Amino acid sequence: MRVVAMALVLAGVGLCRPAHADDDRTRARMAYDRGAAAFESGDFETAVRELTAADELVPSPTALAMALRSALRGDFPIASLELADRAERTTDPEVTSLAQEARRRYASRAGRLRVRCQGECTLAVDGRPLEPGKRQWLMPGSHELRADLGDEPERILHPKISAGDLTDMDLAPKPVAPKPMPKREHGLSPTWFWVGVGVTTVAAGATVWSGLDTNRRYDDFAKTRTDPSLRDDGRAAETRTNVLLGVTAGAAIATAALGLFVVDFSSDSSKQGSLWVSPGGVRGTF
Repeated sequence: MRVVAMALVLAGVGLCRPAHADDDRTRARMAYDRGAAAFESGDFETAVRELTAADELVPSPTALAMALRSALRGDFPIASLELADRAERTTDPEVTSLAQEARRRYASRAGRLRVRCQGECTLAVDGRPLEPGKRQWLMPGSHELRADLGDEPERILHPKISAGDLTDMDLAPKPVAPKPMPKREHGLSPTWFWVGVGVTTVAAGATVWSGLDTNRRYDDFAKTRTDPSLRDDGRAAETRTNVLLGVTAGAAIATAALGLFVVDFSSDSSKQGSLWVSPGGVRGTF
């Protein structure tokens, strides 16, 4: 079954090729007839277009010779030179003679543009597709070149063409800018310094409160000096105050050391956290 299917596919391909060729010949013959009629009526612009199309579909010295004759009669420099380049493929005497006449008459009046791309590109000059690397005949002056090099906006250039000269252009994609290196942090975030300030502030506040509470308890004991519970409470409050005083001093020293030797205050402030003091202690985001 697989062999039969393959045979049918090959047969279909074989049938399509002649049909396609016949279609090209039909269209070429129709284009040639239109071009010949235009030539006879003196419409050389239409004659050049139709006869050139006929030669593109089915290369023919007859169509090419009449296309060259039409371009020369109509005084079309660029069409004449392009057809003369196409005539290099044939040794037909009439075509060769007409191509030589076209070059003699127009080669010094026109210039050429060649655009080469690094990688794939799509080109158009004055709205006409341009094959990369091909020498395109153009009249002297400024022309619009559009270049699509892929992953970047379309470039619009205006090369200036000089008569008798070849203008070469090399296009390359714009280099991709390297990604910036991440900023290197040389120390801790300033957030930690402000955490230390917050802790020190809370400890200092607690120490002040404890000191005031100790004084109040001492005053209560001094009124009687006989209540052992008041004496014990006062001693506990005094111990607590001394401990808090030590904690406050330690926090202050540690915070100062962080600020002087460890914290990098040049780090991006947008990446710093936030800190606030609440009744429950120090809170923050990092």
